[in-house]
Amino acid sequence: MIFFPQQQLTKIVISSKRLYTAAGALYIACLLAWLPAGLGQHLYSIAGETWAAQNKAAAHVYLDGLRRSVPTAHSIILCFMVGPLGLMSHFATRAITGEQPGQGQHTVVA
Repeated sequence: MIFFPQQQLTKIVISSKRLYTAAGALYIACLLAWLPAGLGQHLYSIAGETWAAQNKAAAHVYLDGLRRSVPTAHSIILCFMVGPLGLMSHFATRAITGEQPGQGQHTVVA
């Protein structure tokens, strides 16, 4: 998403729900493996939920940036580090560039 945003493979992978299904299944498998760990289990659970939310936010920013032809690399990096700050950065970038839906020249593969 960050280094090759215009590549067709990137668009297909990020647009697919399989990525999130596989990540969710892996998360559940890890969660079940650590279930008897007590307090450590809660920490892993919180970290996993945060990771999943940040990835979903980054994917949203990427796909919206393609639709609107807005630069997104800085917002995606912020999404991976601090999810909400990345979304706010993307909304600010959209406001500054003045791009509207449908103005972009890129299509998103569903």
